[in-house]
Amino acid sequence: MYSSVQSDIDKTLALRAQLKSAGITVSVNDFVIKAVALALRQCPLVNCLYTKDEVVSHPSIDISVAVATDNGLITPIVKIGLWIWSCPAVPLPVAPKATSTAAPLGTAAPAPAPSKPLSGYTDIEVSSMRRTIAKRLTESKVRVR
Repeated sequence: MYSSVQSDIDKTLALRAQLKSAGITVSVNDFVIKAVALALRQCPLVNCLYTKDEVVSHPSIDISVAVATDNGLITPIVKIGLWIWSCPAVPLPVAPKATSTAAPLGTAAPAPAPSKPLSGYTDIEVSSMRRTIAKRLTESKVRVR
């Protein structure tokens, strides 16, 4: 099962052109990832695993994007609380261009980069957001793994 939607992205492309003229490079994928994160946050039942007996909610919004490198295709997953990045005050960080430093298929992957702190949010605010989500998941009678 999957979800899909058709969208008119003319305004998004115009914004991208404005940003590019200001020296800011943002890919269409960056906009799509942010839109998907917002949609999953607004419609959490889309971000669930449906089994015969129950609906299992995922505790976070993780998005994988295929990236072509000189060594082949890789699919990195954005796992650091993408729902937080989707708050209006926190822009989604722009990913660096793919390079040939990725490990070839079948070999050990390079160590992940250390997480960056969420600028603009205190630990208390982040904890509060997590508690709110946990409460809503509990109230919606779905199981979180």
